[in-house]
Amino acid sequence: MIHGDAGAFLSLTKRKEDINACVEAIIEYFGETGTVIVPTFSYSATKSECYNIESTPSTIGSFSEMFRINSRMKRTRHPNFSVCVAGRETDTILEARVDDAFGKGTIFDFLYKANASLVTIGCSINALTYTHYVEQQVQVFYRYMKSFEAEMKIGEHLERFETTYYVRRLDLDFDTTADLKQFQFRANQSGYLRETKFGRFQATAIRARDCFDLMSQMLRENQRALVRG
Repeated sequence: MIHGDAGAFLSLTKRKEDINACVEAIIEYFGETGTVIVPTFSYSATKSECYNIESTPSTIGSFSEMFRINSRMKRTRHPNFSVCVAGRETDTILEARVDDAFGKGTIFDFLYKANASLVTIGCSINALTYTHYVEQQVQVFYRYMKSFEAEMKIGEHLERFETTYYVRRLDLDFDTTADLKQFQFRANQSGYLRETKFGRFQATAIRARDCFDLMSQMLRENQRALVRG
């Protein structure tokens, strides 16, 4: 799973055709033997908007959009946390649960079971949405389960259902925004986190189970270990 910033590509080239070639190269690299997953989150249900699997844009930046509009990528049906996928596990991922965001049977649960690599290119490690999967499994006290009415359109078919999302509590006397600086330090110290340069930007990678184990340990030691407060 790749979280990225388009600035990383722009640091290598300003030509649109070259940027598209970078996207194609990433998809091609994984080919038929691997699987590439890129978040295309829309948060549609949280905004009471209809999620159109074909046309609703990603709200998390142009890096995400580059993959969403690529004809080789397939998009999942989740009305808040959709992803685009290409490669061997595409069919499995397209069948992931849509009535919850981070629980069993969701795309994030798939990442754990497959022990996938969680990658950032040019963006902060705080972009790792997988963090919320860990928080939901551990049942942190600063989040709670909230239900949203979702409306999803696929072609001419319109579907309505409820979907749950483990959201931040805003009634506490500290900031519950994700802050993974200490996690990044510990992951580096343990050898779990790999870092390299992508142009003038940084890229990181960590395995899903290593991430889960370390985050869980840190939360046992300090219940606020993954947030600012």
